[in-house]
Amino acid sequence: MNRNICTTSRTAVASAALLLGLAACSSSPSGNNAGSTPTSAGASTGTVAAAAKLLPAAVKSKGTLTVGMEAQYAPFEYLATDNKTITGFDADFAQALGGALGLKVNLTNTSFDSIIPGLQGGKYDLGISAFTDTKAREKVVDFVTYFSEGQSLMTQAGNPDHLDINNLCGKTIGIGKGGTEELIVVPELSKACQAAGKPPINKKVFSGQDAPNLAVASGQVQGTILDQTVAEATAKASNGKFSVAGQPIDKSPVGIAIPKTTGMTNAVHAAVQALIDNGTYKNILAKWNVQAGAITTSQVNVARS
Repeated sequence: MNRNICTTSRTAVASAALLLGLAACSSSPSGNNAGSTPTSAGASTGTVAAAAKLLPAAVKSKGTLTVGMEAQYAPFEYLATDNKTITGFDADFAQALGGALGLKVNLTNTSFDSIIPGLQGGKYDLGISAFTDTKAREKVVDFVTYFSEGQSLMTQAGNPDHLDINNLCGKTIGIGKGGTEELIVVPELSKACQAAGKPPINKKVFSGQDAPNLAVASGQVQGTILDQTVAEATAKASNGKFSVAGQPIDKSPVGIAIPKTTGMTNAVHAAVQALIDNGTYKNILAKWNVQAGAITTSQVNVARS
């Protein structure tokens, strides 16, 4: 998954973001800590004793989960109108997960490509930011799945260049830095182009997802590839600026990233499954209208590629 555009004019960015149905970015994402974000309606849950019992003693004694996420990916995570509070499906799910484990949750806004290094360095306890579970990522962190998602192509309204996500050979496409779009999806699509004797995709990599969205709107790129749920929500909220072209590809597991060294994987897995089984998960999905990505069974480390 991907995701920060912050120019010298924060007001201009906010205006453009509102025009495109996006949340305005903060002036310093890596330093913006939303603190213990209030739990939104539908996200509360009581402690699940069986899951909390599996927590390592060091985590129990700390009493807090620090969760890294990049708040530029509505409806998963984005900044509320106060430009500080992180809201969205992932934000509510993280709060519910903390409740199930009997821990307070501190949601921290940071750049997407810094989350896994932050997990490795002990800065964050969990990464919940629409991460696709991949084999490369599994080498350094564990993943507990909680969603399933495909990739979509978003263009200017009406798809003026008549693009298709399976035939973008020679086209200029914007993508977010560090996401599976940069690391897997576009390279594989480009490889198919070259195998057919066609030019590869001309990819332009941006920090965050707001920037490629604005690049599409301005005509700097012809389209952007991003998660199906995010593409559909962005297009719907754009007042006719964007369209989702064709059908999504590459349905993949989305998971919570967990450091391998902390011993938290079993507890998180048990808590996620409890939230699925007791209906809390279903309520949060419905609140954010993302039921299409629902799963019934959480798994650990199930990347296909």
